[in-house]
Amino acid sequence: MKDIGIAVLIIIVLIGLFQLVTLFRARRTRGRHIGDLGDEAVRLLAGRQHALVYLYSPVCAPCRAMTPVIDTLMDAGEERIIKVDVLENAAAAQAFKVRATPTLVRVIDSRIDNVYLGAKSEQTIQSLLP
Repeated sequence: MKDIGIAVLIIIVLIGLFQLVTLFRARRTRGRHIGDLGDEAVRLLAGRQHALVYLYSPVCAPCRAMTPVIDTLMDAGEERIIKVDVLENAAAAQAFKVRATPTLVRVIDSRIDNVYLGAKSEQTIQSLLP
């Protein structure tokens, strides 16, 4: 029984370390100009200087919970949100250095202001809109 407890603890620590590494790598893109990320990032933003890029996967459980919220905001006329399926657009995932989904990338003045990992509530998403 003691061995099982140790194994569970090791797994929890490894998951925590993976999440920290993922967050650190995602945050390294802060301050970068969209033009530095490559043609796919420039194409996605299509001249917009302010946007919230939602990168998701349809097979990701947190994404399946968050996507209807994004869709509702977009249906209500929110034009600052750009929705990107990383399975259909791997180039975008690579350009934004996405390691986990869902990921929100806030772009202000054509620069990455911040990167947010994990599912967010509607109120949080609205507060992140540039």
